[in-house]
Amino acid sequence: MSQNKYKLPEDVRVTAINMVRGYDRRRAWYHAAREAILYATPCRYITYTVTVDGRRETRRQYFDPGSVPGSPTEDKGVRLILLEETVEVRRMQAVEQALLRVALDIPDDAQREKIRRAVCDSCLEGRHFVFEHRNLCVSKATFYRKRNKFLYDVAISTEFL
Repeated sequence: MSQNKYKLPEDVRVTAINMVRGYDRRRAWYHAAREAILYATPCRYITYTVTVDGRRETRRQYFDPGSVPGSPTEDKGVRLILLEETVEVRRMQAVEQALLRVALDIPDDAQREKIRRAVCDSCLEGRHFVFEHRNLCVSKATFYRKRNKFLYDVAISTEFL
């Protein structure tokens, strides 16, 4: 039997690490897309270009809510559901959920958060990560066991395994 029960194939391990590295980008994109949906105007419009005095101007023609079939509120709900089902959002949520499961056996919240941050940093920094500079309450072997379990959880959540 393997010494590491959370052993991943190399390609899956690299993919999981890259999901962690892209987490901040995905989170920023998700919040921007969500805000665009929530705070968009309920009126529909078309954009067109006209030439005035030799200059091109972009203008919008707005339609009354009654002139376009459908409900703006229902439309926002459907768009939010579609946003939640995208691959990028599922990957972002997989990293978030796996981070919440890291170091649950540590009773101190501050130490647990320190370990979570270190696990995330070890994925981001790669070989430049120095365990000894983190002053964690766990041994190096335990830390890397927790990191391997974290990557395993990310891979399972995104159905790479």
